Amino acid sequence: MLGLNARVDWDDSIEIEGARYLEVNWLSPPHYIRQALVRGINLESGEPIEFRSTDGAATWELYLTTATSTEVESIGPGFRTWSAHIGVPQPGCYALQVEARNHIGGYTIVFEVS
Repeated sequence: MLGLNARVDWDDSIEIEGARYLEVNWLSPPHYIRQALVRGINLESGEPIEFRSTDGAATWELYLTTATSTEVESIGPGFRTWSAHIGVPQPGCYALQVEARNHIGGYTIVFEVS
């Protein structure tokens, strides 16, 4: 899956060590060179969302930095991407808060897993 739609099918989640995750790729255009911080919450239970980076480390905060990105030459020079897993322990509504320091402020992404 590339990105997140407002509604995601539970069957699109994968199992890692007994927990369910969505595979998500974040994309950054060439002009954006700063880092971003992603945090999330299950809107029904209030529990924080767990993230797993490509190295398998679990965390409650996902940092997207130039050091952790990969160049995407197939899209165009300077584009970067990050792959990460977003924990979805059960179907329900989730929200992600994306904050970019000293630049674009923050965005909230709300999605349903059904």
